[in-house]
Amino acid sequence: MVIVKRRRPTKANTPFKRKIYKVFDGQYEKDLPIPAAIDAYNHNMNGVNIGDQLRASHNWGHRWYTGA
Repeated sequence: MVIVKRRRPTKANTPFKRKIYKVFDGQYEKDLPIPAAIDAYNHNMNGVNIGDQLRASHNWGHRWYTGA
């Protein structure tokens, strides 16, 4: 488990947010324990998207002609 400072959701308008809102007890920020695997995923999930972003920004979708 890893302790992470989390912010309270803005509104408790869905059942999931209502449960989370109760955990905060009116506080804006709170240190909450989360599993280490989820913390590692959240910090490293951007690595895959960088390749997709580079492919989208450069037009590599054309054919490559070699010779003649």
